[in-house]
Amino acid sequence: MELASWQKIQFEGVTSATYSLDAGEFKWTSERVVKVKDGKLTVRIFIDESNKKVAGISEIVFQKAY
Repeated sequence: MELASWQKIQFEGVTSATYSLDAGEFKWTSERVVKVKDGKLTVRIFIDESNKKVAGISEIVFQKAY
């Protein structure tokens, strides 16, 4: 079953995007450059505070820059 979704996505404390999407709709976030200081990439997905919409992420693509 496909449902409408709401999610806010952060990488290392930097907000990448906030999306409210219709059922079956998908969206790529724009590229973000973040510094990882502890060797672990922190990804946070915030959900709908009213708990009425689902949230999710289907794929993360990243690369290490020197």
